[in-house]
Amino acid sequence: MRQFFFPHESGHDRWLYCHSLSLLGVHVAIAPDATATLAELNYVRNCFLHRGGIVDERAAEEAPCLNVPLGTKIRVGEETSKEYLKAVSDFAQGLLKGAFESRYSPVVQS
Repeated sequence: MRQFFFPHESGHDRWLYCHSLSLLGVHVAIAPDATATLAELNYVRNCFLHRGGIVDERAAEEAPCLNVPLGTKIRVGEETSKEYLKAVSDFAQGLLKGAFESRYSPVVQS
């Protein structure tokens, strides 16, 4: 079972944080390609944090988009780093927008 993602109706991965926040009335809208990039980034992060950057069985199986064979060291280039940064930025912007538009926002909505 994945820790941060769940399959939704269309078969794509969706970020569990977005779903959990929506249950609380905070709707985070981000593009499907950003959620796929965030999913990939999560596996890259886990490999670096727990395996010294080496692709483990779980990442090889659940994130074939990494296109890195099992036991190989992940190398994140400049272009990929920019994609990851954009996806994180899109999520942060969506989260802020969702928070300000939620019932929890102290900002008076017109």
